[in-house]
Formats: sequence, structure tokens, C-alpha cells
Amino acid sequence: MIPWCIRPEHVMVLRGDRPSGTAVKEKQMGGEIIRSLHTGPTYQVELACDGGMKFEIELPLHSHRKLGLDKRKRIMVSLKKREIHIF
Repeated sequence: MIPWCIRPEHVMVLRGDRPSGTAVKEKQMGGEIIRSLHTGPTYQVELACDGGMKFEIELPLHSHRKLGLDKRKRIMVSLKKREIHIF
């Protein structure tokens, strides 16, 4: 496996009630929230993806509340291609 990273703020949580654009659909991953930590103005959410990979997402407080991102919820995310760094 090739090691890579992406900053938490460059992971976009997709809303199930809105259609996704073509560019977003190409970079989607699904998983389950395993941790949600309130850090003041933001939340750090840890996602366990279907393929076994884990990573963090950083969201503003209002987005976390609006999306109802509680532990054990299944979500879809999209990664910003230009923000993925390969080692």
C-alpha cells in the first residue's frame, strides 16, 4: 500500500439529500464514524472506511450539528484530489 495523507479540513462530508457533482463522485469513500471530538470551534471526526483505512475529518461546529454526525453513523466523504499527498 502506498502511504498518503490529506489534511482533515480537505475531506468533504457528502449530504445524502443532495446530488453530487461528477468530480465529487469520482473520489467518494464510505465509512462509519468511530470518534467525534469537540475542540471548540470545530469537531474532529474519525472515520473508519469500508476498506479498513481510518482518517480524520475537521468540521466547523455548525456543520457537525447540521449533519448530525454522531458516533456509529455511516457517511460518505469526498477527498480533494489536489490535497492528497503521496509519500
